[in-house]
Amino acid sequence: MGMISADQFLLIKHTLSLSFVAMAATAVFLGFVATQAQRSQRDALVLAGIGAGIAAYHQFLVVGSWDAAFVLISGDVTDTGYGFDKALRLAGRVFTVPISVIALIMVLGLPRESASRKLAALGCAAVLLASLSYLGAMTSDPGMAATLILLATLPLALIGYEVIAGLKDAPGARLAVVGSAALSHLVLLASLLGSTGTAPIALGNLADFVGSAGVGVALYLFTARAAQAG
Repeated sequence: MGMISADQFLLIKHTLSLSFVAMAATAVFLGFVATQAQRSQRDALVLAGIGAGIAAYHQFLVVGSWDAAFVLISGDVTDTGYGFDKALRLAGRVFTVPISVIALIMVLGLPRESASRKLAALGCAAVLLASLSYLGAMTSDPGMAATLILLATLPLALIGYEVIAGLKDAPGARLAVVGSAALSHLVLLASLLGSTGTAPIALGNLADFVGSAGVGVALYLFTARAAQAG
């Protein structure tokens, strides 16, 4: 990563910590409101809460990795030699991306046949996207990393098309699901082009925040409006 300034160190540390708190709070909040939701929407909120909880746990590990990799002493940042685990957050997305997509489909109350078809297609695409991204970030072979990350563009495109064009309701949740996945993928593509420093970490953190807490809150707002309309 190279040398970073004290301001960069603190900015990343604080944003990682705040995101962890927001994700954990979202998980607790969704678990609470799910008990008061309509039966048809309860499972989706519980699932979104589980996704936020998984994201919070991995964010906690990311904060620990950052603290282990760098130490701020007397205004100077020292590299401890442990190395910041950039791929750690992607491990969580192997679970949170499929969960977000599935929760979105469940909350819309689609007909059984249509919902089953979309759950199978988008669920598999989400798992494939997150898995290829994680493997691409983990491998030390630049050629293999480029191949895996570029291949991950295909399931991302499928998710984007199906969610934006195929699902008409819950615009906020749809935007959060697709936007977070796309932003996370752009961070990986930037790494292939040699992007270093703290910017990729900050953008990846934003993607994780939107993909967990953002999706969860958007789904809750959609269910609340649906309950008022009903």
